Amino acid sequence: MQDAKRLLTYARHRHVVQRYQYWTEMQRRREDDVMKILAYAECFYEPAVIYKILKSFKPNPQFDAILDEETRAPKPKNNPRQASLF
Repeated sequence: MQDAKRLLTYARHRHVVQRYQYWTEMQRRREDDVMKILAYAECFYEPAVIYKILKSFKPNPQFDAILDEETRAPKPKNNPRQASLF
């Protein structure tokens, strides 16, 4: 139970960090504008909580592997009959 809670917390924090990077690096927004977007439109945390998450986040390869495996789309099943159509 404790590991599941830690995994969910890590996933939530990773999402906040990814969205922060998207708004600051991809959309080239100012930091104060990004905090307003995250706090009031996307994550619904207080800006102080977002700053705390950004400051304390450390990537965890073990949790990343679990989360990436869960969100990966299933591979299509190839059968010879379908392959012969092309």
